[in-house]
Amino acid sequence: MTKEEIIIRCTEIFSSEGVKITTEELSHNLGISKRTLYSLFENKTNLIQECTVYILSLLNKTISDYHKDANSNVIEKLLPINSQKLNNLIYQRNRMLSDVKKLYPDIYKSIVDKYFQKIQNISVKLFEQGQEEGLFIKDINAQVFISLFNSSLHSFLNIKEIKFTSEDIYKSVFCVLLRGVCTEKGLTILQKNLTKKKERIIKEIEICIMKYNNGL
Repeated sequence: MTKEEIIIRCTEIFSSEGVKITTEELSHNLGISKRTLYSLFENKTNLIQECTVYILSLLNKTISDYHKDANSNVIEKLLPINSQKLNNLIYQRNRMLSDVKKLYPDIYKSIVDKYFQKIQNISVKLFEQGQEEGLFIKDINAQVFISLFNSSLHSFLNIKEIKFTSEDIYKSVFCVLLRGVCTEKGLTILQKNLTKKKERIIKEIEICIMKYNNGL
């Protein structure tokens, strides 16, 4: 078993079992000895770091492919929540990332935070592209809006005993914020997307609510 194969398999195990699993259990699941494991990785922390980098490489490729889609407009590209593949990938790996954030904050800070900042920067550039194409109001600060949009959604999802339905969040946050920055031309495109994909967007919000309520 190569180092790359071990990283892939350990990522699957951490995503399923969490990162508290012992190296003895890991070795047993992998079918290799602890000696072999430690010959490839300095320690468990190093292994978790390598697996975290691997997850982010998958996310990065998925997002890059999503943004390169010639059939998608700027508004669609600005809404990664519309990407089923991306959301499935995040959901499947959420337990591991959540554990890393709590138990290995240095790894999370050095790797994951930088990654999500990169996603934020991509979203800002897409918003600015939409402004140039006449889809979004030009005198709005793109950085401020994207930060507001993301923090607004996350603030609802981080409430443990959430009292809002996914449709409440969809109508009162998701739609309101986006409509507020669109030009007449942008509103036409946005409405088509929201009408066509409303049920899927609501379903994705439901998954996020379930995730946070389960402490994932």
